[in-house]
Amino acid sequence: MRDAESYIERFIIEILKQSKLKRVLVLGDLDNAYIKGFITRFLKPCGFVVDVKTDMNTFERRSKCEKIAKELGVKIIERNELVITKKLNSLQKNKIIKPIATALKGALYFFYSVQSKCRGGYDFVHVHYLYYEVLRHAWRYKTANCKMIASWWGSDLLRKSDNELEKCWRYLKDFDLVTTDSIDLEKAYFDRVVKNRNANAVYKRLYLGSEVADSINLQINNTDRILKGKTIDKDKVVIAIGYNASKAQQHLKVVDALSDLDLELKKKIVVVLQMTYGIEDSQYLESVVTQARNAGFETVLYDTYLSNEEVANIRIVTDIFINAQTTDAFCSTIKEYMYAKTALINASWLEYIELKEWNLYTLVFDEFSEIKGIVEALVKEKDTNRLEKNREIIGNKFGWEGCAQKWCETYGEI
Repeated sequence: MRDAESYIERFIIEILKQSKLKRVLVLGDLDNAYIKGFITRFLKPCGFVVDVKTDMNTFERRSKCEKIAKELGVKIIERNELVITKKLNSLQKNKIIKPIATALKGALYFFYSVQSKCRGGYDFVHVHYLYYEVLRHAWRYKTANCKMIASWWGSDLLRKSDNELEKCWRYLKDFDLVTTDSIDLEKAYFDRVVKNRNANAVYKRLYLGSEVADSINLQINNTDRILKGKTIDKDKVVIAIGYNASKAQQHLKVVDALSDLDLELKKKIVVVLQMTYGIEDSQYLESVVTQARNAGFETVLYDTYLSNEEVANIRIVTDIFINAQTTDAFCSTIKEYMYAKTALINASWLEYIELKEWNLYTLVFDEFSEIKGIVEALVKEKDTNRLEKNREIIGNKFGWEGCAQKWCETYGEI
């Protein structure tokens, strides 16, 4: 894989050496693994000078992002802007203060517009994870030769209201390129955002590679099974429920379904809860852990930041991943579990088109009560051949070597 990756990287660099397209502004969370991967596996190897505009609203957040920027060799710009504008937005809700806050916000926008022009133009402005405030800010960097790119990720589209998506459309319709990274998101974009209206933006489905996959490759042949420093016995069955702390993951309903398992089987099960982000209510997190333990399951909770290596370890050690959230696109978590040869139990209402088109092996439930029987069958016998096939398919589709080449070709076309 590394030989292929080196070849692709050399191929991309040679293309870009013949081009004057060198400066990129990325708008998104610099502390996000997928944006870091986009920078380190595509933009930086291609020789782009990369600036990143990211929200840094606390001292700890600023320190962390500055450290990441230094490690990646990128520059952070306008680090206080989003904090100030959010405060002014809040002040605008007060009828007495609103005129003053509005005037200050106008002056601030003018100041930052001048500042952005003084920096010189970008060849590309790329917005990751879309909401209208960031799309609006992105336009300040538009110049005659600048290409505007916007990439939907999933919840930014599926969980937004029609009113919020309409606000996004005001700015999105004149972008040069709009992308999604799943067939489901592609359909949702045209059904909920475009809605048969004319748009200047070219659309493409472009997948993001996963750096976690690289870590999976390095660890997948490890014989030891360890979670949070504790060795998991070979006869244990590790079941992961959801991948963040949002109530939309429906952890409680899944745990309730598993609680009907035979007592002897329960003793063999280790429940893994990856709840490192998406925390809406700390009491909800505690209630999920309490319910799982009260049901008789050994429970491992992750509620702090995880490195790519730690995430990869969870994927490899996990035997079964239960995905029961209310809505979702074909997210990286599912790809990573499949790449690690984990069996996927998927809710029928999460109709990922890729699962069918690419003939990926999954087990599906319509009702939560069906989870018990599926788990019992998997514990008795896993279809290792089909799990291995899943790994092969996902590796071919989502390796960064292939994804980077497609992104490079697209950057050169628009």
